[in-house]
Amino acid sequence: MTTNFSANTLGTSSESNTQNSAHTILKVSFFILGAMLVLFFSASMVSGFKEIWTSLKEKGIAIVTKTVGTEMKKDENGNVNVLLLWYGGNGHDGGFLTDSIIIASRNPEVGTVSMFSIPRDLRVKYTTGGYGRINASFYLLLKQNNDDRELATSWARAEFWKMLGLDIPYYATIDFTAFKGLVDAVGGIDIVVPETIHDTTYPNDANRWYITFHIDAWEQHLDGATALKYARSRHSTSDFSRSLRQQIILKGIKEKLVNSGFSTSTALELYDVYAQYIKTNIASQELLWASQFIKNIGEFSSFGFTTNCSFQNFLRMVPACFLYYPSRELFWGASVMLPMDATPKDIQHYEDMQKFTQFITSHPQMIKEKTSISVVSAIDSQLAKDHRMGNTKFNDQLAVKLKRYWFNVIDSMIRADPMEYSTVSVNNIGDYTATIEALKTFIPDLRVEYNTWNIQSWRDENGNPITFVEGADITVILGNDYLLGSPTMSGLVETKFSFKL
Repeated sequence: MTTNFSANTLGTSSESNTQNSAHTILKVSFFILGAMLVLFFSASMVSGFKEIWTSLKEKGIAIVTKTVGTEMKKDENGNVNVLLLWYGGNGHDGGFLTDSIIIASRNPEVGTVSMFSIPRDLRVKYTTGGYGRINASFYLLLKQNNDDRELATSWARAEFWKMLGLDIPYYATIDFTAFKGLVDAVGGIDIVVPETIHDTTYPNDANRWYITFHIDAWEQHLDGATALKYARSRHSTSDFSRSLRQQIILKGIKEKLVNSGFSTSTALELYDVYAQYIKTNIASQELLWASQFIKNIGEFSSFGFTTNCSFQNFLRMVPACFLYYPSRELFWGASVMLPMDATPKDIQHYEDMQKFTQFITSHPQMIKEKTSISVVSAIDSQLAKDHRMGNTKFNDQLAVKLKRYWFNVIDSMIRADPMEYSTVSVNNIGDYTATIEALKTFIPDLRVEYNTWNIQSWRDENGNPITFVEGADITVILGNDYLLGSPTMSGLVETKFSFKL
């Protein structure tokens, strides 16, 4: 059955029609927000919700959201934070070991969503006692609380509050059956597989053994079962590429919804899948409140805490690189991850992870600006020698640090002519206010100039003309004050594991 929405439908004199329409709108809105929770795994579903919102007729939904909706809980930065857990469920090997752990932080007013992925192999101290990989934490909490999901997720959210410093009042969990159901409910998805996968050890849940999963790099149509295999396959590629595959699949779901013409009948069908398999403590009234911001969604950013980085080359540094792999011999042959400052006997060092999440969630507007940056050192070479820092490449150090904190650094160089003060030059037309303000976290006294630098005449330390990467929106120029007064330097060369704010 297809139901049309309009202001007239909501305003009819028939009480039963009003109740039915409002009930249907409630279910559709509930589905949309539920789908959003699932699609938080994707960084690419932004445009689709604008069409979805239009198809549901904004005015009718807006009436319900303002009369029935209850505002969701926000943190001090105005973000709504949700813990998202994905697991196999009953009938799967290790059914409640979490396959994916994501904290989604959404700023409704700005229209951004930041997603922080926690790797399965991060070693933690369990609330239930003992140590192990974080993917077993939820399972152990369920056992301790007699399968009470509300209590288990309450403890889990408290654990992640300690780890990331974020107040997380909400949770949503989804199992593999729901994942397959969503894909099949839209008639399968069409994606481009970027690389061939041949996995001979894909888990066969029917007999707890293995099967071979193969998919070629090409345009593919996937049903629910194949999409699940593509998302879960682990042994042929890394966990980080697996996260990317999950995003590709969920982008495919979004595109199928949009391209096939999203209808209320489709929404009601998918709502049944959502209501059966997605467990959450978000009340329907809160979902209705949140639905008024769907059309305001602008940017999705996905951050995976990782070890895949280089402290020497900014081009190879990646955001959220705050973990490392200790020797397996220290953990009885097991492969685990630890925070940078942690040791096998003292593993709870989450200060850097907390600083990162706090930095990202307190600068949502910066995410929207997508500013490209060049970093230039104009620090007097003799001054650097006087401070026993003559060989320090301040530009590269800062470029590495900024990349680690998400900034889009595209070039790093040294200028021969020194400058007294650190300055940011705005090169292109655009508003980069939020990015510049965020940069002041690293360079507190940063000055701002607009298109005043004759950069074509700049020379490097060898007297050669500097070739700039075309297209950098702003150029950060480090002056002598960066060496003399910046708290990030403090007169000492930063070492490999001390890239702190």
